[in-house]
Amino acid sequence: LAPAERLGPAPVYAAPSRAPDDDGRYIVQVGAYSQRDNAVRAQDRLADARINSRDSLYIVYTGPFTGAAAAERRRQEAISAGFSSAILVHDD
Repeated sequence: LAPAERLGPAPVYAAPSRAPDDDGRYIVQVGAYSQRDNAVRAQDRLADARINSRDSLYIVYTGPFTGAAAAERRRQEAISAGFSSAILVHDD
């Protein structure tokens, strides 16, 4: 067996450009549906939900929220309401 190669130092990665408690704009995406009826049913389950059609999908979301902390609180509420795959989306 050949001797092991010596590796250089581990790479250093930059920290994210936004802190989790920043004041940026966020939305909470609760679902993406190919059929409008399914999106409407999801929208009906959350009082402040909206639908945005993009390409062939119907995106159901809440917000916008100022700051990731406020959006995360709403995401947790959406998860509790049954939207287990709800995600935060930075809304530039």
